[in-house]
Amino acid sequence: MNEWEKKRSVKKLKQLIASTNLNLEGLTIYTEAATGYYSIAAALATMAGAKAVHCVAKSNRYGPASEAVAQTAALLNYVPSKGRTQVTFSEGHDLVKASQADIITNSNPLRPLNAALINSLRNDAVISLMYEPWEYRDGDIDVKAAGKKGIWIVGANEMHPTVKCFYSSGVLLLKGMLQAGLEVHSNHVILVCTNQFIHYILPMLSACCEQVDIIDNGMAGEGLPANVTRIEKNRKNEKQYDALLLMDSSQTGKWNVTRAAESIYPVDILGAWDACVQAMGDIKRTDFEGVKFIPEVAPPMGYMGFNPGSLGPELVVRTFIAGLKAGEEAIRFMKAGNSVANATENNFEWIKMFNPNHHE
Repeated sequence: MNEWEKKRSVKKLKQLIASTNLNLEGLTIYTEAATGYYSIAAALATMAGAKAVHCVAKSNRYGPASEAVAQTAALLNYVPSKGRTQVTFSEGHDLVKASQADIITNSNPLRPLNAALINSLRNDAVISLMYEPWEYRDGDIDVKAAGKKGIWIVGANEMHPTVKCFYSSGVLLLKGMLQAGLEVHSNHVILVCTNQFIHYILPMLSACCEQVDIIDNGMAGEGLPANVTRIEKNRKNEKQYDALLLMDSSQTGKWNVTRAAESIYPVDILGAWDACVQAMGDIKRTDFEGVKFIPEVAPPMGYMGFNPGSLGPELVVRTFIAGLKAGEEAIRFMKAGNSVANATENNFEWIKMFNPNHHE
């Protein structure tokens, strides 16, 4: 991030900490070091009053671990209260630091949260998914080890009135269309989205595009806008589209879109398209000739095609705060003498309960 981006990120952190009343006083956070707008974790925890924060770095497609540490540490220079929080870093897990943590985030550099890490945690520590439970990917956490140790895993309420993270999902698709060189307003598109994002994507697409066909497994409900048509999954579709917009949940080891028989969506029902905006879901790109893909570099299977930070800092800040608010609510509940066993008897403001056996 340049200086303007850093100052804007800290400004957004300050605003949203105030509006959500995020309070990490006396707590130790075990989270990530990252690049770009995702370098906010240490700054956020510091500004929210954490006693200590440990940031785990891992080399990935966004850069080496050393750069993640450097960028995360650099943002702290823009935080006036940085001296009151102890901030430490490691490349890979530090089990000693993990054993001191109250809240452990399920952030990318920490994944998978394996048995060795979980067994090092205090029994009253909590793991925050940093997203809603239905977005969980198998293998992110050793849930059996967590269950055996009694570690509470909580999902975040990303549609709390003060954050409303999902509204940005439609903007991501529109940005992808513009990156592909599409006109948007005159375009006919087919949207594949069988998850809750469709409730926030469809109003925006129908307002901006000329025609929107959808494959949604009925998720959008009835009363569709006049320019929106639901496509029958078992009928061949010979329409020509400007774009396929893929915003579907991934399934471990299985392609959402391919010409092979094991495709979740048979290609015949998707028609033909000039471009594909691969926001979420896995498509075997080598099966399709003459199609422009956005992003240009295919994401790893199971991962989003777009970094939400491509929309600026606010969506990243909102998702981080939602996750930490869930963690804060959970750890305060535990420290008040409660247990995971009686958590289901309570109504939480920020926590969405996670069931590892059913997370749709």
